[in-house]
Amino acid sequence: IPIVHDGVMYLMLPGNTVQALNAATGDVIWTHSRKTGATRAKALAIWEDMVYYTAPDTPDNMIVALDARTGAVRWETKTTGQTTSGAIVVEGKVLSGRTCRTQKDCYISAHDGRTGLEAWRFYTAAGDDDPGGATWAGSPVEGRLATTWGLAGGYDPKSRLIFWGVANP
Repeated sequence: IPIVHDGVMYLMLPGNTVQALNAATGDVIWTHSRKTGATRAKALAIWEDMVYYTAPDTPDNMIVALDARTGAVRWETKTTGQTTSGAIVVEGKVLSGRTCRTQKDCYISAHDGRTGLEAWRFYTAAGDDDPGGATWAGSPVEGRLATTWGLAGGYDPKSRLIFWGVANP
């Protein structure tokens, strides 16, 4: 899903490339390619002077911030789980979800938009002692999976609520 800001269209190309185009002419402004892995996340995000994306197919599952003007890497943050949902920015935090293989990989995290440092994480599959743990009706914790695979979440600034879907059968 491309994003347009100040006359520039940012988009992800198949494989491992993010590109900025002049939205009026289609001229390429810059191209950023990762040396390893793919950038197959489904959404880009922009905040201040940075473009954010998740790189799920890299060996280290990176969240990446690029300079919106040049495409240069401003920061990269290694994360756990597979970051396939893309990112959104909420109040200066870059939020991204995970495709999980275990209950502890099932979470949405927020990273500081300027530094990449993790600010918080919310587990989408509650453990027995977590709020909402009883809603799993005693099912074994190791089998509880609530992956955020798919599109990035949404945010309602009036209520200050984040909405994120999970892909459970």
